[in-house]
Amino acid sequence: MVRDIKSLTEFQTLIASGRKIVVHFQKSLAEPCLRFVPKFEAFSQDHEGIEFVAVDIELLPEVARGAGIEAIPTVMAYDGKRVVHWHVGGGVDDLQYLIERFD
Repeated sequence: MVRDIKSLTEFQTLIASGRKIVVHFQKSLAEPCLRFVPKFEAFSQDHEGIEFVAVDIELLPEVARGAGIEAIPTVMAYDGKRVVHWHVGGGVDDLQYLIERFD
């Protein structure tokens, strides 16, 4: 299941937890993001050892700025505070490759 991040503090706490986290940076009404959401949700159900979260960059621009987001959808894999993989765009094959390397 994908959890929606509601605040900068929640995002910072999650990243500081040291867990493996995959973040989908998105705009809730952007067509590429809307097409990507079901794919991301499916991956979250198949990889229980990773926490999957979503950040709406319009609601949390400070999180997007801090992560250096320049395009959506962008997916970043965090291992603790360190970004270990990232992917820009809605390609499922690229997302699968990112998650398999991370898992």
